[in-house]
Amino acid sequence: MDKEDKLSLLAEVASMYYEQDLTQSQIAQRTFTSRSRISRLLTLAKEKGIVEIKIHYPTDRVRHIETALKEKFGLKKAIVLKGGDRTYQEIVEGVGQLAANYLDEVISDDMILGISWGKAVYNTVKALKPEEKHKIEVVQIMGTAGTEDPVIDAPELIRTLANKYNGKFHTLYAPLYVEDDYVRNSLMNENTIKETLQLARKSDIILTGIGCFEPNVPNNLWQGYTLNNLWEGYLTKKERKTLKNQGIAGTISAHFYDVNGRILNEVMNNKIIGLDLDELDKIDTIIGVAGGFFKAEAILGAIRGKFINVLVTDEATALKVLEMADEI
Repeated sequence: MDKEDKLSLLAEVASMYYEQDLTQSQIAQRTFTSRSRISRLLTLAKEKGIVEIKIHYPTDRVRHIETALKEKFGLKKAIVLKGGDRTYQEIVEGVGQLAANYLDEVISDDMILGISWGKAVYNTVKALKPEEKHKIEVVQIMGTAGTEDPVIDAPELIRTLANKYNGKFHTLYAPLYVEDDYVRNSLMNENTIKETLQLARKSDIILTGIGCFEPNVPNNLWQGYTLNNLWEGYLTKKERKTLKNQGIAGTISAHFYDVNGRILNEVMNNKIIGLDLDELDKIDTIIGVAGGFFKAEAILGAIRGKFINVLVTDEATALKVLEMADEI
């Protein structure tokens, strides 16, 4: 038996066992061999990568904390991932899965979905497995940052999300930040950019991450999962110091705010190409996705500023947000 025939046999036996639910004895009878040989073939099929075992653990939620968040802040919806001994990567992936589940529940035909970018949004899009296809339009709500990892930047994300629903996508062909006011205003008046932003303002749902400015995170939390500080490429040391003095808590769509939801640094905000934070108030559903206790202040500010009305986070972070709300 040559190599190709052997691999075909392994695939055939694996299919009968894993897909057709036949017992090893039944497979042995069908293939005129012994049960012990079938057992060896199944083991070999896994070793050769013909069979991959993937266990889908249930994504548990903490309902009483969800209720507390809704009642405390008047949120439309709160979804909280049950805690445990998770790495930060596992937290972000779990929160992304819950956000994807919720998004698929609320999305329907003819909706416009606006999205930002970042790891939380990326993990949401990655986890999304639509129950049904919908005629939707997906639109980029902020310019492109040109990150080192194009997977988490908006153009690729909107394309992937739209394709999962067989929908249309609209890319915002512009940089995130433009230093020169004249150039920025010229871009904002360019027809393609203007039309994309006009469509973004009509979004039925917006999916966004919630960023923190300079997270104080123990190195051992990351375990290989890195957080790039985007703002180092845009802000001077003086501007960063000014933001700290103003009490910066977080960022949404590249706009800064404090823990009370007060928008900071109007000068820099006017250099951003994308939706303004005060425009989010007109959107029916704004899903904020964020995990990690160090994002609690950023989440609290986003809620108080009414930049989000649906929160998807993890248990430890949710408890920290509730605790901080009583202290600050």
